[in-house]
Parts: sequence; C-alpha cells; structure tokens
Amino acid sequence: MKLTANLSLLYTELPMLERFAAAAADGFTAVEIQFPYETPANELRRALDDARLKCVLINVPAGDLMTGGRGLACVPGREAEFETALNLCLDYVKVLKPCCVNVLAGRAAAQERETALKVLRGNVSKAVELLAPEGVQVTLEAINTFDMPEFLISSFNEMKRFTENAGVDIRMQFDIYHMARMNEPVESLLTSYGADIGHIQFACGFTEKIADKHRNIFTPLTQSRGLNSNDIQAVKKVFPEGAGLNELFQVLVRGGDDANVDAYFFRSADRKKRMSF
Repeated sequence: MKLTANLSLLYTELPMLERFAAAAADGFTAVEIQFPYETPANELRRALDDARLKCVLINVPAGDLMTGGRGLACVPGREAEFETALNLCLDYVKVLKPCCVNVLAGRAAAQERETALKVLRGNVSKAVELLAPEGVQVTLEAINTFDMPEFLISSFNEMKRFTENAGVDIRMQFDIYHMARMNEPVESLLTSYGADIGHIQFACGFTEKIADKHRNIFTPLTQSRGLNSNDIQAVKKVFPEGAGLNELFQVLVRGGDDANVDAYFFRSADRKKRMSF
C-alpha cells in the first residue's frame, strides 16, 4: 500500500510549486493534485522531478461543479465542454504521467437521473478511449450529498453499479470520508471489494467519533484476497481541525509495504502543526 500526499489540501500555506519539496521532506514519494490546471504542466513536471516524486492522480476539469454548479460529465448539452476539458486533461497527463485520472460525475435532479447517467456513460467512454492508451486508469468517485446535494453518484452501490455496467475499464475511487458521511459500512466494503477499487482517499478531517468508529478501516485492505496493494494509493488529506487520527494512521502503515512510512508521519515535532495530530 502506497501513501501519497494530496497537494491540493496539504501544505496549503505554501505556493503550489513549493508543496512538492515539502511533501518529499515529509517522506512522501508520490502526490496527487485535484485540479492542476492553474499551473503550467511543465512547471509541475519540474517540481515533481526536483523532489523525486511521482504523480498518482489528477481529476478531469469539472467546470463549475466546485463553485456550486452542475459540473460537466453528466450534464446534457455540456458534452462538448467535457470533451474540451478531457483534451486539456490529456495534455497534462502526457507531461505529469499520473497513474489515475478521476471523473467527477456532477449534479442532476432526481427527474433527470436516467438522462444524466446516459450522458455520463458516454463521457466516461470518451475518457477511457483517450486516456487508456497513455497507461492511465480512469476512476469514478462517489460524493456525499450532504456536502454536494444532488451529486449523481453518491453511494457505494451507485458507484459500483455504474463502473460494472459502463462497458469500459473504469474502477471505483473510494473516498472513506464520503462513504462514512453516507453511513456506508466502510470496513466490510473494503473487505469485499478491495480488488475492484482503483484509488482510495481518506481525510484527517474526521471527527473523533468517526475516527473511532472506523479505526480499523485499513486492515481489510491488507487481508483482502486478490487485492494488489500496489494498485491502491491511500491519499492523505490533512485539515487544520483534524484530530484523533494517530491510531488510524498506525493501523494503515502497519499493513503497508514501505517500512519507512510510519516515520513519515510521526518522526518530527515540527510537523505537528502541519500534520495536525
């Protein structure tokens, strides 16, 4: 199991191009960037190389989704916008060489659901057709409807059903925060479906209650039969208010294949402010 730093949410006191060195200094060997498109790809590539880091994941641009809009991937009439976003993503893929590219479905009202799913299937097929030749695994993520009302894919079953019936090679991106927020049985899902998950994210913004409830969530990953741990990267998202996650990380790193990963998080007192333990 490989741990990567989400540079969109970690080291935010630094400019983006300085976050790579900070991640490397904390022992990370790989990073992800949600939406890297404000920084030229060649500058990001240089920062990766200088810090000897690998890029694990980026998202396809999502239009107005992050500012309260409907997004692109599932919205009828925005197929051309999605294709433009996908081509921009491809430009970055060719430079950054990520392992995965995530598609955010977007929002749809209940009465528009079937149409939205059809549009999403078409756009996901385009993404796989364009990105798979670059050696990229396309993923799809479920987002909780408390933080993002009307998000088209919000439950594990919806995510699983869509990826199974998409007709192309797309895997689930399992965000533990979103699944816990939707009251999904996180541990059992990881145990049963770990081999079908292409990417895992977890957040240090868990409350003490959630952290205690899900303190063993990573154990199933190391026990799941057929799971190729090298295909799953757990992404560390650190928020200033995060607390009570020390045990959670210890559960994770004990099952990892990197003997130094435990030291990455706990070795230095001067990291505590940043790491928020």
